[in-house]
Amino acid sequence: MSTILIMEDDEKNFSLIKIILQSDTCQVLHATNGEDGIRLAQAHHPDLIVIDMRMPKLTGWDIISILKANSETMSIPAIAMSAITEPNVHQRAVEAGFELFIAKPFTVQQLRSTIRQFAPDC
Repeated sequence: MSTILIMEDDEKNFSLIKIILQSDTCQVLHATNGEDGIRLAQAHHPDLIVIDMRMPKLTGWDIISILKANSETMSIPAIAMSAITEPNVHQRAVEAGFELFIAKPFTVQQLRSTIRQFAPDC
């Protein structure tokens, strides 16, 4: 069973993502701020972390920096997710330590195929 940690502060966005990912073989954890997300990542060692870049308490940039600096979480793949439209944000996210960047809004198929690259049973 794969475990996916979703760091998303918007309840509607999280509910949509959870519905898309729901299956008998995929456990979904949820954090509504960066500090809680880091604690969940350290406690559960999920197979994948999906991080909204605009989170309370810590931004996605802060979160990935902390996760990649910690030996317990540095190898967990992370996907950045945001409606940020700044130039080169995709490249900056990968350089910061994210495996991929997925732009909001995304389609159901985009999200599923992106997540299945790291958690095939979800």
